[in-house]
Amino acid sequence: MTRGEDRQFSWTGVLEEGSIVFTVSENAEWPCYGAGEEEGKLKYISEATDDDITIKIKQTGNYYVTADLINLTYTITYAPVPIPDILYITGDVIQPRSFFSEERMQSTEVRMQSTEPGVFTYNDWVEPGLGFRFATERLSLWPGFVKDKDSADGFDVRYFSNDPGAEYNNEFVYTGEAGWKLITIDINTMRVSITDGRPVPSQLAIGGSSLGSGNAGWT
Repeated sequence: MTRGEDRQFSWTGVLEEGSIVFTVSENAEWPCYGAGEEEGKLKYISEATDDDITIKIKQTGNYYVTADLINLTYTITYAPVPIPDILYITGDVIQPRSFFSEERMQSTEVRMQSTEPGVFTYNDWVEPGLGFRFATERLSLWPGFVKDKDSADGFDVRYFSNDPGAEYNNEFVYTGEAGWKLITIDINTMRVSITDGRPVPSQLAIGGSSLGSGNAGWT
């Protein structure tokens, strides 16, 4: 944890379902600070005890944790979701086609378009049954955005700074008919939407009289 002023410590990262305590040494369990008699209160434990002094984590998530050793208090809250400047879509929904560049043919992710802060879009031909997710870096899934495992309609988003484990490693899946689709992720609302997209031709040329006699026709 990072030590701040007045002996307050803080940490941000993924905590799995289970329990934690605050230890003063990396190489020893004791002494430590554990759960006090009231929620949010810490208790100093100098040596091994049979009492359950652990602080319970009910659900895997990306958390912001603080421990105040002066007032003997702690907080565990969901960490604010950072808004990235760049976001990539990755997964089987990205299907290479013959007219793509060699780099795109070999890529495992595609950079999305940013329409406004926290909103990213991807327009392409989408086949049903194919999965996708979002990553903030190339060649790495984390930090990233995945489907919330408890989402009722399959379009709620969860953010994790590092791998939360298989149970939370869930892709979004398109179940509609094949076609040109616009996939949008809004990090402000933590939702994904899939709507009709715009067809993109496999090639494009410039034509017209402005090309000059040496380039008559299409080029």
